[in-house]
Amino acid sequence: MLSARLALGVCTGSRVLSLLQAGLLRFLVGCLLLLALCPWGALAEEGQYYYAGVSRTSPRNTSAGGTFLVLERPSCPQAEYCHVAAWTILWDNDGSGQYLEAGLLWKQGWEDVGLFFATPKRFWGKVVAWVPFGTFVDIGISKQPGSEVATVWWRWPEMYLEREIELPGWSDADGIHPTKFEAYAEPATQTPGNIAVQVWPWGIGDLDTDAFLQEMDPYRLKPEADFTYFAISEAQGSE
Repeated sequence: MLSARLALGVCTGSRVLSLLQAGLLRFLVGCLLLLALCPWGALAEEGQYYYAGVSRTSPRNTSAGGTFLVLERPSCPQAEYCHVAAWTILWDNDGSGQYLEAGLLWKQGWEDVGLFFATPKRFWGKVVAWVPFGTFVDIGISKQPGSEVATVWWRWPEMYLEREIELPGWSDADGIHPTKFEAYAEPATQTPGNIAVQVWPWGIGDLDTDAFLQEMDPYRLKPEADFTYFAISEAQGSE
């Protein structure tokens, strides 16, 4: 009798497993049909980046930097996600692809401004300290020839912070050094508003013969913008 019950149990278990497999197969087929019939954009709203500032600098620079100020908290109440940043970068875009980016960052829901850096390994960035809105922050990046390490530092009233960051594969010291304002929103139509960002780039000079000031709607540079200072007009986003 025991062997009979065991045999019955095996048969019953096999039947249940077959039903589960069939159900899973039908579920997967249904998902594939849904994806085939509906554009991906209908299932998830796409975000978009917006930039303004100094672009297309020479690839022969060995340092980057500037003074950065975020005066007020941005606003994007209708967005699923948004952030605002002002940054500088030293980037070996014609060689290894390595870069070191550093600046100020605010994300939806944050009470203060984050001091951050980012690399290809840390694409989403790392916040190293916090400052209140309205704080001037000096930020510098430098790299020495023959080293695969770059130095980044942040200085604000009575505070100084420095990090050495490994950038494997980048042994020379040359790179481009754009300095920009950045906004990102999901969905793209819900751009951050109440923007009050000012930037004083450093070291845009004789090497940067092709540099220009970039703008992307809805963000515009104030009329006095040049390679040593630019600001974003307030309340240019969608609220």
